[in-house]
Amino acid sequence: KKKQEEKPVRVVQHTVGPEENLYRISMKYYKNRSGEEKIRAYNHLKGNSVYSGQVLNIPLEN
Repeated sequence: KKKQEEKPVRVVQHTVGPEENLYRISMKYYKNRSGEEKIRAYNHLKGNSVYSGQVLNIPLEN
């Protein structure tokens, strides 16, 4: 029996800017705060800390 199919994901690379945080990045790509957890999990982040110049992979459903 096949495992449940996951939704296809397109990954976008995002370089964190000087004034950005997870909330702002989440709003940019997802238009809501639910993306914060997706970004955290996908990038194995602990907590909400991101730094300027850091490259994050942003998983987007197609």
